[in-house]
Parts: sequence; structure tokens; C-alpha cells
Amino acid sequence: MLVFVDLKICAALLLRDFADSRLSYCHNKLRDDLMDALTANVNWLGVGLSTIICFMLGALWFSTRLFGEKWAEGIGIKIDPSHKQSVTALVSQFFGTLLLAWIVGLAVGNGSIASVVLITLAVFFIVIASNLMGEHTLYAALVEGGFVIAMAVIMVLCNLVILS
Repeated sequence: MLVFVDLKICAALLLRDFADSRLSYCHNKLRDDLMDALTANVNWLGVGLSTIICFMLGALWFSTRLFGEKWAEGIGIKIDPSHKQSVTALVSQFFGTLLLAWIVGLAVGNGSIASVVLITLAVFFIVIASNLMGEHTLYAALVEGGFVIAMAVIMVLCNLVILS
């Protein structure tokens, strides 16, 4: 009886160890495959450069030199020299721009500019809808949506030029 119990325990331990190693293998493989899928053929110089250019363009785009005055009026804020920008908003915008640049870099690097067009249009319409639901003017909504399109164009160009 003792031998039978020992065999059951050994079998259970072997099965557990096999399952653990198999799960560990699957987890590691899934993690590695995911990282490969997220980084395959990404032009990191294009991602970095386009992120910086687009972030700087945003400062100009929403300034009084371009669309800022009428845009600010359309969303119900005032632009004046004493007004401080929200650090949280700027950091969020930077990381959002970086992630979009990464997605565009991934798509361009893998030969899927059509994906960039679809992603850009989706984000454009979500931004428009969000602005209009927030009762912003159509002008303000189009300024923000137009910025998304401008960023996507810059990101594609940065990736294509640097790849050449």
C-alpha cells in the first residue's frame, strides 16, 4: 500500500512539474512572441524623431500663431501668457504621441500603410465625436482631428525617409 501511495505522489509531482514547466514555456513563448510582434521591423529612430516633431508641432498648432485662439474659444478656455499648461495633460500627450508613433512605425516597418490610414481615420473620428459630445465647436473638433491627421502624415514620412 505504501508503494502505491508513493507512486501516486510521484505521479502527481511529475504531472505538476510537467504542467508547471509547460505553463512556464507557454508563458515565456507568449511573452517573447508578443514582444517580437510589437517590435518587429520598428524604425526606432523614426519613432523618436516623429514623436519629437509632432510634440513640437502641437505647441505651434494650438498656439495663437495657427489655430489656438479660435480653437480655445471653441472649447471654452482662454489663452493668455499667464495661463500655465497642465503638466499631466502635456505628459499624457507626449506618451500618446509616442505610442501612436510606435504603432505607425510598426505598421510602416511591416509594409502596412493601409493600417496607418485606418488607425488615423478611427482616431480622427473618435476625437471629433468626443469634442462634439463635449459641446465644443465644430471648428475646435476639426482642429484637434486635423492634428491627428498631421501627426500621422509626419510619422509615416519620418519612417519612410529614415528607412530609405
